[in-house]
Amino acid sequence: MKELIRSQWTITLVATMLGVFAGIYLNDYFNRHKQEKDLQGALIKVRSELEQNRRYLSRTHDTLDFLHAPLQYFFSKVNVDGELIMAPQEMSKFTAKYPTVFIPTDSVRTAEGKYRYHGDMGVQIPAILSIQLSSVAWDACKDSDLGSIADFECLYNLETVYKLQSRVMDEFDKLLDSFSAFDNPSAWGPMLKVWKYNLDYQGAYLQATESIDKIFSECH
Repeated sequence: MKELIRSQWTITLVATMLGVFAGIYLNDYFNRHKQEKDLQGALIKVRSELEQNRRYLSRTHDTLDFLHAPLQYFFSKVNVDGELIMAPQEMSKFTAKYPTVFIPTDSVRTAEGKYRYHGDMGVQIPAILSIQLSSVAWDACKDSDLGSIADFECLYNLETVYKLQSRVMDEFDKLLDSFSAFDNPSAWGPMLKVWKYNLDYQGAYLQATESIDKIFSECH
């Protein structure tokens, strides 16, 4: 009788332990499954964010790249007194090729046979530089506990891209600050250098994000 009771008690204990272990396993399984589902959802948002940022920056880069050369040429025609001096054929060729950069409104013939031009700048660089590249989705992903189950290479690739994105935005701020002295011809040279650095960083970012699939190749 005692052996029967002991046997039944053992069976009950084992069954209870198996039930506890099974409950723990199932709980961990469902929690892990939910975390993985949440991670994939977060990565979809991060991917969408990067794709949108790339589209925005690509348009801005094309515009700034297009304007850099004509403005560099334009500034070279301004004398030390801040006067725009060009031959008529030079101005005609310039406005034909870049009709929105400078719009002449008046001209006065100079002693050298050239003309002193007055007009309006047709481009609003500060408006072009008002671009904002978002990092909301990536910041939310990092601030959650999802990073603990993500692949290291995935996190490393994404962090590298977003660090570069942050540097691009810093360069935008520097370029925008340089335009605060736009009315001072002596500031144009340094401004064009900052502009070139900005284009270089934009180019590096666009190259780094050229293949979104490659960036997310380690994100399982």
